Amino acid sequence: MRRGSVRQRLSVACAVAMAVLFTVTAVVFYTQLRGELQSSTDRSLRLQADSLISGVLAGNVAFGDSTSPGIVGGLPFAQLITPSGHVLESSEALGLRPLVAPTVLATLHRATYVTGTIHGITGSVRLLAVPFTSAGRHVIVVTGRALSRQDQVLASFLKVLMIGGALAVVFAGGAGWLLAGVALRPVEQMRREAASITASDQDRRLAVPSTNDELSRLSVTLNEMLTRLHLAFRREQRFVDDASHELRSPLALLKAELELGLARPRSASELEGVLERSLSATDELITLAQDLLILARNDATRLPLDRHDARIDQTVASVVAGLTPRANDAHVVFDVVTTAELANFDEARMRQALHNVLDNALWHTPEGGTIYVRTDYRGDSLRIVVRDTGTGVEPEVVDSAFEPFVRGPRRRASMAPGAGLGLSIVRSIIESHGGTASLRNVNGGGAEVTLTLPAH
Repeated sequence: MRRGSVRQRLSVACAVAMAVLFTVTAVVFYTQLRGELQSSTDRSLRLQADSLISGVLAGNVAFGDSTSPGIVGGLPFAQLITPSGHVLESSEALGLRPLVAPTVLATLHRATYVTGTIHGITGSVRLLAVPFTSAGRHVIVVTGRALSRQDQVLASFLKVLMIGGALAVVFAGGAGWLLAGVALRPVEQMRREAASITASDQDRRLAVPSTNDELSRLSVTLNEMLTRLHLAFRREQRFVDDASHELRSPLALLKAELELGLARPRSASELEGVLERSLSATDELITLAQDLLILARNDATRLPLDRHDARIDQTVASVVAGLTPRANDAHVVFDVVTTAELANFDEARMRQALHNVLDNALWHTPEGGTIYVRTDYRGDSLRIVVRDTGTGVEPEVVDSAFEPFVRGPRRRASMAPGAGLGLSIVRSIIESHGGTASLRNVNGGGAEVTLTLPAH
């Protein structure tokens, strides 16, 4: 079933609220009016009973000759009865049938009000029975009034309440419809503006009302969301452009080598050279594709991790051992001090992150330099610090070093291998572990990379 619009729901909510409020108010007023009418009738019966008792004691009382229509019309009536139910005096229309049952009369010791019906009178009546002593014997005076007038007043009042309630509900629904339309007009305008924003005009933003209310705050929040989406879109677009550019070079090289091999007949040694260079370009493509896949997975959610308890010193040692031959050729020394405590991480991913950091440090460190690797625990965090004595990172790329495809001028000028994805992968791996990665230049030369991740 299709749900109604917000305006319709607000209108219905106003009508329901008014119906509930009016019903509660009507019940209170109706109950209060009925109580007031009954109290007025009871006071009248008490005065009538006191008058009859005084007349009985004085010996000059008449109980009247009210007819049944007169009684129904509101005229009082009365009886004088013994506790056994014998009627001594009575209004003519009542006859000798006692107004109150003898079983009740026998237990009557004080003035008592009773609501009920009597033979020959249409509708309900209100009775007051008052026991007293006259000429040495116990008697009971019973006086009453028909409640037909009271019932008519209550029925008329209830009718007015029903008509008024219906009109109030209709009015509340209409007022809710109009007020909702006025209140939601800025929201509708905001919706139209948001619908008109397309990929070609991402710099457009919603107009912010100057009312400083919920709608203005909603506009600000939506504009902030649009800005974040715009930045993410530009980042993704830049990532695709950079990836296309990086893929173009090895593909062009591979195509050129194959075309060169097919250009004319080649000797076995020449063809072997072509295949070796093609294989190198293919390896570069595979490495780049794997790196791009890692970054794409991290942008989607988080990298899949196989976490388990492992010793960080062993992980560091295996990475350092793999890079030691290159370090020896470059006359660079690794200075490693690590802790042997256990931590919870994906060992394969952590080796990849450490390899990228140490490889980057090794590239920046000149002959005779040192790369320091330190691990320690600070509270519940494992900290890995890699510092080199090299040239440091160019100031213009320090803040963006962990972004994809970022390479400093020196590295681009030297035609060094790599697409500038190493530190981006490091950040993706560390953030997938719930940690952080940072880089800074240290005084005296060199750069320092700090990886911090939860130990447990």
